[in-house]
Amino acid sequence: MGVDYYNCGVCGEIFTDCGPYEICTKCESFICGWCLEDTQEKYGTGNPPEGEEGYYGEDAPDGCSNCDPEIVTDAAINKYLFKQSGKTKEELTAEILRLRKSSQ
Repeated sequence: MGVDYYNCGVCGEIFTDCGPYEICTKCESFICGWCLEDTQEKYGTGNPPEGEEGYYGEDAPDGCSNCDPEIVTDAAINKYLFKQSGKTKEELTAEILRLRKSSQ
């Protein structure tokens, strides 16, 4: 039996499956134990999609900041900016490294 590692859909931190965590019933993002209580309070719990009740824990949140249409995550901003730049990952990496060297 091994340990699995997940990224929290709320805070982005990596966590193991050894501690408390749940899966958002709306977007299926993993929610770490540190973010779980606040997420449950904000979005509620106990309403998984019909027919999938056994897949989610009874304390699974019914939403999270990852799927809330009113919240824009850092990942969404980065994805948007990357697309708007029109540059490849390699071009952006080279530019960032060049800027780091020139600021030293």
